[in-house]
Amino acid sequence: MKDFYFGTDKERRKFSSQGKIRRIYSGVYTSIKDDERLHKVMMLQWPLIVAHAFRNCVIAYRSAIEFKSSPQGYIYLISKQSKTVDIGGIRFRLIRGTPDSASNRKALMGANTSCRERALLDSLIVSKHKVSDDRYMPVGELENKLEEILTLGGEVALNSFREKSYEISVELGLKAPCKRLDGIIGTLLGSKDTNIQGKRAIGRATGFPSDEKRIDLFLLLTGHLETV
Repeated sequence: MKDFYFGTDKERRKFSSQGKIRRIYSGVYTSIKDDERLHKVMMLQWPLIVAHAFRNCVIAYRSAIEFKSSPQGYIYLISKQSKTVDIGGIRFRLIRGTPDSASNRKALMGANTSCRERALLDSLIVSKHKVSDDRYMPVGELENKLEEILTLGGEVALNSFREKSYEISVELGLKAPCKRLDGIIGTLLGSKDTNIQGKRAIGRATGFPSDEKRIDLFLLLTGHLETV
């Protein structure tokens, strides 16, 4: 049997009447009996739930970048209303807001997902940062994400990211965060001098970029060689 069944389709009605599946949210059913296993499966397949249970919502903020629960245990969605819903041990926090245009979104397991440019712009809205609200990615981590774009795609990719971010900022009235984003990108490219926090970003800005993933691989190899 499948892990999840949705809507009022014939197969769902059949298994539901036989007691083989159970309802965990409006229009969402599962064949998983054990709550602990359900939570583990939900951690991997939560976008599928969003696609069916919150069709008019958009995965946003840090959730649209990290694709996992925030440190406080939330998946953040832009919605027409604000509320928090727990499904299978995953907490979905719906926040009233305006999503970027459909042309800028992408699909994740069928769920509408805000583009990275919009998600990073949202994390730079300084006035809304609160310790109790972790929808915003820490600035240092955000800077490292931008440095990663530069490492993988070069200046062309990062400038393209900046241009699209500007277009979205005009569309949604995010002028201030776009200005901050432009300062960070300019610093990474060496054309500006903005105070940055991310370890990788600082290395890039000071002329000593590093590939932490490759460093980790070398350290792992070194450790292996020492045991041979």
